[in-house]
Amino acid sequence: MPKPDPFGFDMSVSSAKKKNTRGRRGMSGASETSTRLCEHPGCQEAGKYRAPKAPDVLDEYYWFCREHVREYNTKWNFFDGTTEAEINAQQSKDRVWDRQTKPMGDPEARAWARLGIEDPHQVLGENATRNPGKGGGAGRRLPPKERQASEILEAKDHWTKAEVRKAYPEGHVGQYLPPLDAERSAQFVVHDAGRELNVFVDPYSGKVLGEQDGKQNLHAIARALHGELMVGTVGDRLVELAAGWGIVLVVSGLYLWWPRGRNGAGVLWPRLSARGRLFWRDLHAVTGFWGSALLLLMLVSGMTWTGLWGKQYADLWNRFPAAMWNDVPKSDQQAGELNSAHRQTVPWAMENTPMPQSGAHAEHAGHHIMSSAPAAPQISLQQVEDIATARQVEPGYSITAPTTAAGVFTIAVFADDPRNDATLHVDHYTGKVLADVRWQDYSPVARATELGVMLHEGKMFGAFNQIIILLVCLM
Repeated sequence: MPKPDPFGFDMSVSSAKKKNTRGRRGMSGASETSTRLCEHPGCQEAGKYRAPKAPDVLDEYYWFCREHVREYNTKWNFFDGTTEAEINAQQSKDRVWDRQTKPMGDPEARAWARLGIEDPHQVLGENATRNPGKGGGAGRRLPPKERQASEILEAKDHWTKAEVRKAYPEGHVGQYLPPLDAERSAQFVVHDAGRELNVFVDPYSGKVLGEQDGKQNLHAIARALHGELMVGTVGDRLVELAAGWGIVLVVSGLYLWWPRGRNGAGVLWPRLSARGRLFWRDLHAVTGFWGSALLLLMLVSGMTWTGLWGKQYADLWNRFPAAMWNDVPKSDQQAGELNSAHRQTVPWAMENTPMPQSGAHAEHAGHHIMSSAPAAPQISLQQVEDIATARQVEPGYSITAPTTAAGVFTIAVFADDPRNDATLHVDHYTGKVLADVRWQDYSPVARATELGVMLHEGKMFGAFNQIIILLVCLM
């Protein structure tokens, strides 16, 4: 005969299971024992799926059917109504599981103190108590292979982006331009308090060297003045109108001047055997003809960037095979949105192409990360730079950071020689290259246009190209 329990309760496992009133959740996330109805107005389905009521009330839930919980989750934005500073603060907390961290002091000082050596005022020198076996912040930048080996051994490479964030705590990095060579600085494009800044950083020490207003420097002003007279769309239309009438005047003038019934002598080339007035007439005519031809090239190549005629031209001729984007999720954003009046990011040939989406964001998406939420890349900027190196992208490229959870890293180089153009879109969760478009992928018209643009800007043949364009402008 079993003895009565002196404490008056049954502590067996089977009893605990019987008394447990919590519902069981299946693999789909549904509460199998829920008897609630869906809380969506007018819905009579069983409410087996729960969703938090608000970002600041995560422990209280609505109960929905499967269809309506999906609809609710799609519209959910954890960061709705928060400022950029609040978002950055939340992301910083998430990195340490929302727990406050405290500095542990200088490990170098503690190590020397255990040996009975203290030098708080650095009487013996600036680095008297610093471990000479560890490299300082100004050490050399490791090559990719050595850096990879160091990371395996849990060593740390310098991180210039962290230094930029320290200098601009309220700003966010929009773009990174690696140094062209070992003697050049790295550049970050930082958006801070409504300003766009070019921040220059020593790639070896991480020290911020200086800053430049991204829109008010001489190069940016000249570019905006040349493209739209610094008055936006109205200026763009005026420049387009002037260039259009310039084309009409050049073409009609050549037609009216062209001598009938003669060969190319005295028109395409001067008659060197001529003397006196005839020779000078030939020299004037031939110079005028070729100058007009170059001027016509300048006007036509410039028209491809205009907002009205240029847009229609691009819509007609600037196309890529749709199959290039068949295997990647696409967004409604076009690559041309990365360009602005003062900054060129992607080549003309890429402006009408769709921007892919980071496909893994659907797998990571929950209430914290949705397509409208800020980006939280899971690959580092250095990893993106390594992808560019591995894919042999021409130096001088930029890396544009994603702005949303569904965005991508964009590696782009608008090369002086368009045959070196490259545009890559990289999934910021997995590091997968979603699109890699090069010169060989351009259509014949796109190639001709890119060549014309580089001639127009005087970059194709260096100083010689620039001198020719200067002479054309002075004619």
